[in-house]
Amino acid sequence: MDTNKNHSSVLILFFLFIAFHAFGQKLSISGRVLNQNSQDPVEYANVVLLKQDSTFLQGTTTDSIGGFSLNNLRAADYILSVSCVGFEPKKILIQNLSEPAQVDVFLNESMYSLNEVVISASSSISKINQRIVFPTKQQLAHSANGMQLLNTLMLPGLRVNPLSNSISSADGGAIILQINGMNATPEEIQTIQPRQIKRVEYSDYAGIRYGNSSKIVNYIVQRDDKGGVVGIDLMNSMNIWAGGDVVFAKFNRGKSEYALNYTVAFQDFKNNCRNRAGSFDFGSFSLTREEMTEGGDYEAQTHDISLGYNYQQNDSSFFNAKIKYAYTNHPHNDFKNALSENRISKGNISENVLLAIISLIIFHQQNAVFGFLPNSSRVW
Repeated sequence: MDTNKNHSSVLILFFLFIAFHAFGQKLSISGRVLNQNSQDPVEYANVVLLKQDSTFLQGTTTDSIGGFSLNNLRAADYILSVSCVGFEPKKILIQNLSEPAQVDVFLNESMYSLNEVVISASSSISKINQRIVFPTKQQLAHSANGMQLLNTLMLPGLRVNPLSNSISSADGGAIILQINGMNATPEEIQTIQPRQIKRVEYSDYAGIRYGNSSKIVNYIVQRDDKGGVVGIDLMNSMNIWAGGDVVFAKFNRGKSEYALNYTVAFQDFKNNCRNRAGSFDFGSFSLTREEMTEGGDYEAQTHDISLGYNYQQNDSSFFNAKIKYAYTNHPHNDFKNALSENRISKGNISENVLLAIISLIIFHQQNAVFGFLPNSSRVW
């Protein structure tokens, strides 16, 4: 009897300890405020933390290296507001904060200079131009790769097709995909394991730096120091010879990562249909010309192979090199049609198209630590 009481007491104390630990756990948001163009730290910037309803929680100013820290936080959604004279203000939505977060904020220089300071009351509209999402355990559990996770996050303005593994923007603009600040391809996003993803940084304004692109999706990933992953993603038709397959492998050793990606897409079918009709008016008479399909061959295949190497010293210092080989073979895009004019048969016409493209691309990407412009890329 005494033994049972002792066991019960131990269990009660254990669960009370866990409950008090979970209840009393405090989180923090820290990071740096930097100039978007020069990457220099921004001193004395105002950093304010708000609730989702814009209620003030706490605030601070950045130090000589642009650093800030907001402590004693609980798991919740927040808005991080950053402003400084000479820069455009920025608001960042932080969702599902469940662990201490490191957030670097990049401010754009203001286009206007002030000759004098005037204090007055005015109405303003503030927009959240960046969103930082910490995936929940449920979202991670229901995702097999980084592409599927992005679909579960349902970020505004993004359209994710998990079947074709493609991402498009609602406004038609290009989307830049990144892994730890390095430009990446959709195939590379597929190779990310959900357990490695710490957060996703999403911006619906890419800025002049990224040309005509409209949105940036940056996966912040905790890379393993050793080990690797090998995977295959198959998507094939059951009734015709068509599909798109991806084979990938990643191996990590210390601060280095080696990656291999192979993508193949293929189609081959015998019913290549095309019906066309056109009417011509010559004044004294009119002519209606019709082409009715009798089938045709269609065959195409694309092979894409890339080898990559990445050395990452920390979150802001990296070296990335990649060699890519692409081969496209389109031997058949044939049409065989019956031609008629004003419903009178004129025989058959055929059209054959042959296309083959081979390209070899080598590029590298480095940051300022190695003496290059931040996130610069060169293509030969």
